[in-house]
Amino acid sequence: MAPAFGAITLTVLMAYPVNVYPCRYALDVVCFAEWGEQYQQARRVGLTLGIAGLSLLVALVVPNISVVFSLMGGTASAYVCFVMPAAFAWKLRERLPIMASNAGRAGCVALGFVGVLVGVLSTSTTVYSIVQGSSDTPDACAQHLPPSLPPSLP
Repeated sequence: MAPAFGAITLTVLMAYPVNVYPCRYALDVVCFAEWGEQYQQARRVGLTLGIAGLSLLVALVVPNISVVFSLMGGTASAYVCFVMPAAFAWKLRERLPIMASNAGRAGCVALGFVGVLVGVLSTSTTVYSIVQGSSDTPDACAQHLPPSLPPSLP
């Protein structure tokens, strides 16, 4: 079991910097597009510190990593599986033969709508279960701790 925990730790450790760059870039484009090259280095440093600070805050406040995985899985999987393919098909509608018909366009819109609905419902269900405090899944690490250690270590 120790190699699995080590592999997960290594994955998270290596994935964090890879995920910070696109997040920082997206925030820079959305929030500071009109600034151009002005204060570019200061913006990068500020956004990186803000992202890292928010990540640290989430890590300190959220008691169990399964909560984060539930929220991310419920939201991201719906958008990756439903909304993004519909958006890509809509963007390429002049090049896709199936999008020439009204049924193809309606199917594309329906796929996107269902994806948004599934994403909102799964995320709201996860948030509701977190607020209610009903956790059906036990702490995965607690069952592997020696009996002398308490199961809820910080």
